[in-house]
Amino acid sequence: MEVASPFAVSASSNKRSLLSRSPEDDMMLDSVRSGKRQRCSTSGFASPSTATPSHLRKGSFFGNSNGFGETQNNWYQKQQNIIADMKRVIEQQTSEIEKLKNENVQYQKTLLQTNASHEKVVGENKILKKAVTIQQERQNMAAKEVDNLRRENENANERIRRLEQMNSQLRFLVESSNMNRGFGFMDTRPPDVY
Repeated sequence: MEVASPFAVSASSNKRSLLSRSPEDDMMLDSVRSGKRQRCSTSGFASPSTATPSHLRKGSFFGNSNGFGETQNNWYQKQQNIIADMKRVIEQQTSEIEKLKNENVQYQKTLLQTNASHEKVVGENKILKKAVTIQQERQNMAAKEVDNLRRENENANERIRRLEQMNSQLRFLVESSNMNRGFGFMDTRPPDVY
């Protein structure tokens, strides 16, 4: 089964390589491209590289004066440029990764130091809370003792007041009894001495 080619085939050659073309093929290809270009340019997609015919463009695959060799060298050079660009990007990314790794190590060290100091502060905080609790308990006990001592002092003052009152009553009774004895001479007895 034979496939129809879009290029004109001369009667002299039934089989041709796609790499070797006749000027008629170039003209047909250019007319097809220019038709496409005109359609694209009306929609605003035409570019300067597609505006020139392929056989006049430098470095085009089919229109080189040197043929396949120059195009292959150009392609090889482009590939080398792409590879060099990719290597530069890889090197930049590698250096960026190394930089980030170093920063990560520094952050990890800082995190460990911060965690250690945090644990220390948490421990000190627990100790201080216990100390504050103990101090509060002591303060509450001291306040209770002060209240107890105040009540005892009030009770003692009340007893002293009652005793003084009783003492003054007894003194009054003694004086009144001495006055009653002084009027009668017979009532006086000598003191009891043992």
